[in-house]
This record gives sequence, structure tokens and C-alpha cells, in this order.
Amino acid sequence: MAEVKVLHMYKSPPKEEKFIIRDGARLSEVLYKLGIRYDTAIVALNNTIVHDLDKIKVSDKVEVTILDILDGG
Repeated sequence: MAEVKVLHMYKSPPKEEKFIIRDGARLSEVLYKLGIRYDTAIVALNNTIVHDLDKIKVSDKVEVTILDILDGG
């Protein structure tokens, strides 16, 4: 199982949440399940920003950080 850290920057003060995700899930699936839109987030894998979220799968060997910068409301 992999851990995903989500930073909600639009909250005051910013809020951090951690989720456990199954190994092998695509980053695009993770965003969808968390209710975060592609165009409102920056996704980093081991502190490197990634762009093609459909091709990257989550594993327990990587650190995933999602910077959610806009409320989807």
C-alpha cells in the first residue's frame, strides 16, 4: 500500500491529509477518487512534478504529493 499526501492550499490555514492507496493505481485514478480535478492540482512523485498522470502508477516505493490549489466548488 502506498501513502498519498494531499495539501489543500486554498484552506486557511492550509490543510494536509494523508490517504492509503493500493499499489498499482494510476495517479489519474487517485485524483478522481479524491475528487480533485487535474487542472486544480500539481502532482509530485518523489518531489518531482509529473504531468502524464494516466501513465504513472503508485507503489509503496514512491512518495506522492498532491498540491490542491483551487476549491472545486
